[in-house]
Formats: sequence, structure tokens, C-alpha cells
Amino acid sequence: MRDVLDYVLNSGLFGLGALFAGIVLLAAGALMINGRRLRAAWLVYMALALGPLALGYLGSMLGGAAIDSALASSAAVSPAELERARRIAASPLEIGGAASAVAFLLGVIGLALGGARAERQRVY
Repeated sequence: MRDVLDYVLNSGLFGLGALFAGIVLLAAGALMINGRRLRAAWLVYMALALGPLALGYLGSMLGGAAIDSALASSAAVSPAELERARRIAASPLEIGGAASAVAFLLGVIGLALGGARAERQRVY
């Protein structure tokens, strides 16, 4: 548990933002499933589900740029330190990707349930 907490805390502001956005999207998706929302609402939700991925990508790019600038000013960096720094820089993207995948999957499920519900309510 401690390793997971360290991983999330070391992901930086963008990683934490992606995690928070993913949690908010999951709560909104759960409310939307219970509220039986329309197809258009689910499509908007699925578009918003890509937000944590974008935040994670931005965080990873900024972290990679920070590593590159640190390498330019430092002469001797061991390969193990470089690999650890690259792993830390990639963590916001991993967190954002996981949050987006779960939220997008919830959107697909909600869209499928909404479509089935609309078919049952259709009058011929």
C-alpha cells in the first residue's frame, strides 16, 4: 500500500489532477447510469473521459523535459538513475491512462444500456 501511495504522490501535480478527474468522472458516470441519461449525454461523457489521459500526457511531457534539462546540466548520471527518473516521469501518463480507460468503459456501458432502454421504450 505504501508503494502505491508513493507512486501516486511522486506523479506530480498532473498525475494527481488526472487521478482526481478520473474519480470525478467515475462518480458522474455512476450517477448517470442511475439517472438513465440520454445518448448525447453519454457521448459528451465519453469525450470528457479523455481528459485524464490528456492531463497525464501533459505531465509526462513536462516531466521528460525536466529530466532532459537536468541531464544537460549534469555530466555523470548512472543508467539506473536515468531509468528511475524516466519511470517517475511516465507515471502521470499511466495514472491518466488508467483513469480514462475506466471512465471510457463506463461510458460505453452506459451508452449500451441507454440504447437498449431506448429500444424498449420505442413505440411502433
